[in-house]
Amino acid sequence: MLRALILVAMTIVVACVLALDGLSAAERTIASAQRFGLDVVVGLADEVEGEGSTGGEIRHIDWRENLADARNQLAALVDADWLLWIDPDEELAAFDVARIDGLKGPVAAVRLRDRLGYATPTKAG
Repeated sequence: MLRALILVAMTIVVACVLALDGLSAAERTIASAQRFGLDVVVGLADEVEGEGSTGGEIRHIDWRENLADARNQLAALVDADWLLWIDPDEELAAFDVARIDGLKGPVAAVRLRDRLGYATPTKAG
């Protein structure tokens, strides 16, 4: 009897958060990503202490007064196919995909909501 082995490639998505003002500022952000089953990697500036337990993986970066450089440093420390960058004042929120006109096929979607109540638009216009 011939047996076949089928390997299915799994895409790994990791949520990345730069918590340059400390973990407490990003706790809700981290929890929102974890509710979607995402692993979370948190970048802390070397001079910022990592107080408490967030459930996220803490990585220390060298803050050089440059956000792009900080993201590049953290990205170099994360092993994933895709990185989902979330600012510490944002949260991932579920929404009804059926409300978006014109979608066909399987869809995975998230919506960002910042602490001021603004949300990413769900359709152009």
